[in-house]
Amino acid sequence: MAFATYLELCRRHPRTLTFGFLFAFFSSPGQTFLVSLFVPSINAEFGLQAGEFGTLVSAATLAGALLLPLLGRLIDTLPIGLYAALVAAFLGCACVLAGLAPALPVLMVAVFGLRLGGQGLMTHTAATIGGRYFGRARGTALGLIAMGHSIGEALFPITVVTLIGLLGWRGGYIALGAALMALCIPAALLLPRGADRPSTAGATAGAAALPAVRSSGRREMLRSPFFYAVLPATLCYGFVSTGLIFHQSMVAAEKGWSLEWMAVSFTVYAGASLVGLIGIGPATDRLTARRLYPFYMAPMCLGLAALAAGDDPTLAPLFFGLTGLSSGFARTLRTAVWAEAYGTQHLGAVRSLVVSMQSVFTALAPAVFGWGLAYGGVTPVVLASLALTGVCSVLAWLAPSPREA
Repeated sequence: MAFATYLELCRRHPRTLTFGFLFAFFSSPGQTFLVSLFVPSINAEFGLQAGEFGTLVSAATLAGALLLPLLGRLIDTLPIGLYAALVAAFLGCACVLAGLAPALPVLMVAVFGLRLGGQGLMTHTAATIGGRYFGRARGTALGLIAMGHSIGEALFPITVVTLIGLLGWRGGYIALGAALMALCIPAALLLPRGADRPSTAGATAGAAALPAVRSSGRREMLRSPFFYAVLPATLCYGFVSTGLIFHQSMVAAEKGWSLEWMAVSFTVYAGASLVGLIGIGPATDRLTARRLYPFYMAPMCLGLAALAAGDDPTLAPLFFGLTGLSSGFARTLRTAVWAEAYGTQHLGAVRSLVVSMQSVFTALAPAVFGWGLAYGGVTPVVLASLALTGVCSVLAWLAPSPREA
């Protein structure tokens, strides 16, 4: 049933969905999982000690988070094709600059561009068009678009390792930038007319009849009790998952698991994320994101409980799989819930502010969890994470309804 729904939407809106998928897919050059593959080569060439490049990346992420609300809101005023082409060109140039960087200060500028362009603006552009244009089929469309992230996580690592082996790390980044601009800029310019306007496009059988919602900007959102009830659940997932995944080697050392086993277990994460995406899209259209949102972290709660339960090696893939399932849910619901609550006219401004907050918390997570794991151990940190996740989910469940027109 879910596959038929996805196929119907693809048949009716191929250009818009291809655009969103490509922008999600090509956000990968600025995502943590891909940047990390260049770390050994960069450290060796620039004489950086272990952890120094990680500090640079965290600083660049925080700087990008501060700038994202300003640049992200422009998607509400500029034609979407022009805005998207500029975003793709920005990230592509950052990739090329990273490959050409003659000195560390230039590399720092390139890393800032990678984080702001990839983790920030490319992802923001893809999700905003899915949330704005597809109306009653919003969940299904966002699920299709977010598959670009999951497929990127599956394909880019081996691609980048191969490129580094053939061209070196510099040539690898230049090749990524060239491919990104060659595909994403034309996709942006070939968007169908009207793709940047709010619409009920793509309504599918069984989709919920969404109530009329007056579009609200940031000021109204920041005065809304619903926002403050739901925000902790929005920030919690990235904070907890980033902290534990970033320090998976510390978890493995205490549990007595090999890093090879952790790497194998992490592949379950990508697969489960894709499963979550496939399932949550049509469910969101039927039930609405507001009803589902309090429960999107439930799989990760089970994964955290499993991780705290003991040292059996099978608990590693179980934790990664359940956390990946929540990741798949989040990639659809975290945009759909704001569109449902505050409308789509100012979705770019609303979403970019929220994403900037998420970026701050994910940037802080490695330091907070590193300290906690070093001084408290795995089990106390995991149990504290489980309690935090549970409290945030309950707050989202108790959230009052946002004002409706």
